[in-house]
Amino acid sequence: MMTMRPTRRVGTAVGAMAVAVATVLSLNTATAVAATSWNDANRNGQIDKPDTGEAVRCAQRAVIYDGRSVGSSGADGQFGTNTRAGVISYQGAHNDTSGRPLDANGQVGPLTGGAMASEVRQIRISAQQHGDPDTAAEMTRWINDCVNKYYTNSNQSIYH
Repeated sequence: MMTMRPTRRVGTAVGAMAVAVATVLSLNTATAVAATSWNDANRNGQIDKPDTGEAVRCAQRAVIYDGRSVGSSGADGQFGTNTRAGVISYQGAHNDTSGRPLDANGQVGPLTGGAMASEVRQIRISAQQHGDPDTAAEMTRWINDCVNKYYTNSNQSIYH
């Protein structure tokens, strides 16, 4: 009986800690969304301010590959003012996959995401053709991290 008592105390303490952590996490969800997939980034399926996480980092990397800035922090996974400005700049210079100009609204949705995926694929093809294996490898990593990961895990992707 004596050996059971400390275990139960530890279990109770761990359970109380889990409740406290869950409470703290639920209080913070309104201020920052940790986007684990593109469609749960926020209610409208867009990646925009104040989202955080890997989905944001993917969008930031695509903007950087296009030669645009997302701020001095680079691809840090925080969708702030500088990332929004970078996305707007990207959108102003690109068309969707149907050839229509992107709406420069600072949100990464299916049209902007599709344009990003298309551009990264073109950069990869060009790098392969011009003997630049490092760039080709980086573009392949982006496709695996940002297109394939979300599509295969959730059957939902902004990239199409």
